[in-house]
Amino acid sequence: MKVIIATDIFGAGEHIEKLCLGLKDSCSSTKVINPYSNNRMGFINEEQAYNFFLKDCGHDYFSSLVSRAISNASEQVYLIGFSAGASAIWHAIGTNKYSTLVKFYGFYPSQIRNYVHLSPSCESTIVFPCSEKHFKVSTVSEEISKNPKVECETTDLYHGFMNPKSKNYNSMAAKEFNKRLKGDVTSVASGEF
Repeated sequence: MKVIIATDIFGAGEHIEKLCLGLKDSCSSTKVINPYSNNRMGFINEEQAYNFFLKDCGHDYFSSLVSRAISNASEQVYLIGFSAGASAIWHAIGTNKYSTLVKFYGFYPSQIRNYVHLSPSCESTIVFPCSEKHFKVSTVSEEISKNPKVECETTDLYHGFMNPKSKNYNSMAAKEFNKRLKGDVTSVASGEF
């Protein structure tokens, strides 16, 4: 089983490398989809990162990168996404049906608010922060949870809690969710899912 990870607006970084390393024994390979052509970016803050993301990549293009990666996979695929990456995955798997998908685990996909009508083509777990600037989390969570393939969890954490570059980073929560991800990937890969 292959794991595809779509990053947030900060792109690839050490925390993503550590996640890949932690999953190494649970899957055949990992692929990181970075909106900046695998370049490491040195953003000062989230505003700078978001402005660059919109100018250099954008949500639709990021979703097309995810779609291409899934289409090119010749084995089962487990998807993990963070923020813009989770939104890109949600959009990709809600507008296309892929036979290789086994699971999607997405963290704080804020653009999901624009795609509540989409139905993912695999089992999906969406982890929301306690609040979002542009929408009411409970409303979006309730709407997408109507789909039997979707499970939502709302945390008491804030958007970006998994990324050390975010002002909302929470090291304890990141450690716990990385442990959960490893356990879930292992379970799915071994067929216990």
